[in-house]
Amino acid sequence: MVAVRIVDQPGTGLGLVTEVARREGDVVATICGPEYRSHPTRTSIQIAADRHIDGLQVVAYLNHSCDPGTYVDVKSLTVIAARDLVPGDALTFFYPSTEWAMACPFVCACASDECLGRIHGAHRVPTAVLSRHRLSTHIRELVTVRDAAAAR
Repeated sequence: MVAVRIVDQPGTGLGLVTEVARREGDVVATICGPEYRSHPTRTSIQIAADRHIDGLQVVAYLNHSCDPGTYVDVKSLTVIAARDLVPGDALTFFYPSTEWAMACPFVCACASDECLGRIHGAHRVPTAVLSRHRLSTHIRELVTVRDAAAAR
């Protein structure tokens, strides 16, 4: 990964910032050599309904935000700019966009107007909220199943 820096972010601990300007759609990082898991860990990213990756190197410092600047494309294992970014911008993604049920839920510190408060994973997020974010295919599918079951 090039042109990112790990920094201490007040309230959230270590995180990533970009050192160069990024345009919406730019690849910010590539996940190389991940370790595959059948269950979530504190630092994993879910890539399918029953598959997670860990050993993410510097990408493990990609923090959560309810108003994220990036998203994770789990098919290409890349981190993509969700909007234009300037040097010093925090690199964050919306954890429920890839995570159905997190190993370590936490209280969000993003301070966004759209902040969810406690982050558990997509299984506890209303469909209307999820629809405002770029979701991984497996999350869209799991939400469809959840919503169909709730409608019965």
